[in-house]
Amino acid sequence: MAISWATRKLLDRYVGDPTAVARQWESMAVDVVLRYGSASDVEALLPVFLDDPGARESLVPVFARHGDICVAERLLEASVEAGRLRDGVPTGVLHAVGYLGCESAERMLWEHVEGPHQESMDACLGLLNLLCRGLRTEIAEALERHVGSHLFPEFLPILATKTGDPSWLGKLVAWGEGGVCGRTCAGPRYAGAVRRAG
Repeated sequence: MAISWATRKLLDRYVGDPTAVARQWESMAVDVVLRYGSASDVEALLPVFLDDPGARESLVPVFARHGDICVAERLLEASVEAGRLRDGVPTGVLHAVGYLGCESAERMLWEHVEGPHQESMDACLGLLNLLCRGLRTEIAEALERHVGSHLFPEFLPILATKTGDPSWLGKLVAWGEGGVCGRTCAGPRYAGAVRRAG
């Protein structure tokens, strides 16, 4: 399958004159690839992303949408060192490798859950797409450690479903009604969202 026109234009600008890539133009071109692209676009764009991941952060959703487990493993291999993201690698890679079903990333994603906000969010969203059988106890322990806290990793509660313990529904509602804040004062939203989901 041939690459899309938008991917061809992105490659021309990335390779030809990277300074000529305006954010707004790049955003529109990436949006076209997201909507109409394919695995061929991923194969063409992955090498330029890996050459300069920090400058090509906007491409990560393309890999998640049109990639597969092989793409996830390539991202993982190139982006992670000693269980942590390499310097300059956008945290969206955490979400992408989980979204693509890369079970081998489970432990690495877990190691990022209690990191800075964006890192934690992307790790939690990535873990939502994995089975997390080997993390059930650790997730439950992390949740227990933060119950009643007013400051906690904001997205950690979404992993409660991975514990296999249905009693977490009631615990999260009680926690939310207790006025938790999370990192962005979202605690009351958790209680409402959990009630609506239940």
